[in-house]
Amino acid sequence: RVLHANLQPKVAETYEPMQTRHAKNLVLDILNDPKNHQRHVMRYSASVIMSFTYGKISPTSYTDPEVVSINRFSAHFCQTMKPGAYLVDAYPILCFVPGYLSQLKAWHTEELAFYDGLLDTVRRQMCEGTATSPSFARFILEHQKQYQLEDAGLGYLAGVVSAAGYDTTASAITIMMMAAATHTDAQARIQEELDHVVGRMQLPMFTDQEVLPQVTAFILESLRWRPVTLGGLAHLANKDIIWKNYLIPEGVTVIGNHWAIANDPEVFPELQMFNPQRWIDDAGRVCSDLWFFTYGFGHW
Repeated sequence: RVLHANLQPKVAETYEPMQTRHAKNLVLDILNDPKNHQRHVMRYSASVIMSFTYGKISPTSYTDPEVVSINRFSAHFCQTMKPGAYLVDAYPILCFVPGYLSQLKAWHTEELAFYDGLLDTVRRQMCEGTATSPSFARFILEHQKQYQLEDAGLGYLAGVVSAAGYDTTASAITIMMMAAATHTDAQARIQEELDHVVGRMQLPMFTDQEVLPQVTAFILESLRWRPVTLGGLAHLANKDIIWKNYLIPEGVTVIGNHWAIANDPEVFPELQMFNPQRWIDDAGRVCSDLWFFTYGFGHW
């Protein structure tokens, strides 16, 4: 509930000025140093996440200790989530073998201490009256009793938000840059739309999205062409589920394979072709009956 309160669409609109501010810095970074465009995107993602989660207003660098740590935790997470990476997933009895989970426990202890430390910083700033910027960490501290949040795990709750949004945001932007570089015809089409609707003297804003269908279609096709999470993430069925005469038993791991879904020929004809126009209807608008679940499937 506390995540929904801060991430629902209406609330997300309040974050747009902050995102725009960091986006302008990203554009300038890429113009001034195009060779390191991926590093600039990572810095942008870290800046947005640290601003939203912890209210950080000072510029965030790719080499900041917090960013270095989040990078390391992200690598640990990716390794841990690979299907079959640990035999304990198939043979739960292994969790009782002394030392078998020592590496995972050490990683968890390190992450917990890190995220608790960031939350403590926000808590101290609130006590001192220096926490002037709104943030997710500040919100959960101010509404801890309302949402019945226990102290244990509070820091991790905020940390999960930053960890989940950091790498995925950077990956999505990098994928779109790659798509633009390798599909110049599609790039020219969206540049033409931007020039016509927005002009070359200002950046497109969130309010322009409704009148930029080609830009939206390019984004959707980029994320279908190269999904951010190829194999998807594992989910656990919390009850027996009947789907098309199939029984998915409670406790079973279910993985939504993004790559397979994005390459379904019945939904996406000529799936190997990069074609943003597949997302545009006959009226020139973005199709309302075709969408892609880049960041997950929501609540099942």
